[in-house]
Amino acid sequence: MVFRIAVCLLCFAAVAPAGATSPFDGIWVYRYDGQNYMKFEIAASGNTGTAVVTHPQGMAFTEDGAISAGSAEYVAEKPAPFTIEAETLKFANGAVITRMDETHATLTLAPQIRPLQLIRMPDGEPIEMAKPRDWRPEIQSLRRELAALVKDDQDARTAFDEKRTITADAHAHAEVIRILDRYGWVTKSLAGSDAAHDFWLLVQHQDLPIQQRGVAAMKKAADAGDASMTEYAYLYDRVQTRMGKPQHWGTQTQCTASGPIATEVDDPAGLDARRAELGLTPESDYLKSEFLVRSCAQSR
Repeated sequence: MVFRIAVCLLCFAAVAPAGATSPFDGIWVYRYDGQNYMKFEIAASGNTGTAVVTHPQGMAFTEDGAISAGSAEYVAEKPAPFTIEAETLKFANGAVITRMDETHATLTLAPQIRPLQLIRMPDGEPIEMAKPRDWRPEIQSLRRELAALVKDDQDARTAFDEKRTITADAHAHAEVIRILDRYGWVTKSLAGSDAAHDFWLLVQHQDLPIQQRGVAAMKKAADAGDASMTEYAYLYDRVQTRMGKPQHWGTQTQCTASGPIATEVDDPAGLDARRAELGLTPESDYLKSEFLVRSCAQSR
């Protein structure tokens, strides 16, 4: 299961910035779909310093690092203090920036979220933050509908409420079919990455005929870069598993007395390599994820 995790980014009281430079000094950005969504203005001296972080208000991420929410308004947090250990910059709230080389780093916001890629900007280069698209009324309505359906879906599932989950899936059933009939797969170019993610999540929780119809349409979109290949992997595996066939990326699990295990995989030896290509954690780590463990505990 993939679920939403809202992130309150680096909310701390201000401290005085240091004057000397370090390998982290400068401006780093997080890009998604080719646009800048977060900006880190870092100033360090020795092994301490502060960073000013700018991001969309209400920003949130899915487990695989996709942006799932955020308003058109940007906020700049108060300078956040940090410490540096070797190539790792650590904030007091647990967020970590790990420097890979002079221009690349990763940002870990929480253990459940795939690390985000940061790029260091050349000194003096203008930085344009992402702007909201001007959706036509029909697509605005589609985006709102998908967001509302997903809220019901996730509220039920994160509460581990089986009755609410069944009700939410039943409510979404007719709407998912209507949307497929009208638009085909909801792509990033049609309605934005957040809406594309929302539609995928709803299809994930529908019956097999809808999933079979969706997986073929999503494959075309993913091959064209208009849908998430990682999300496609989850849907493909789910369809294969429900058809009694081996999955490919190890995303589908079942509960045993000792905890979650993966259902049959077509090429176990190459599983972690395939997962790494999509930025997924090794299978052994995935099976220890909090949500899977809690899901199995709740099912006992």
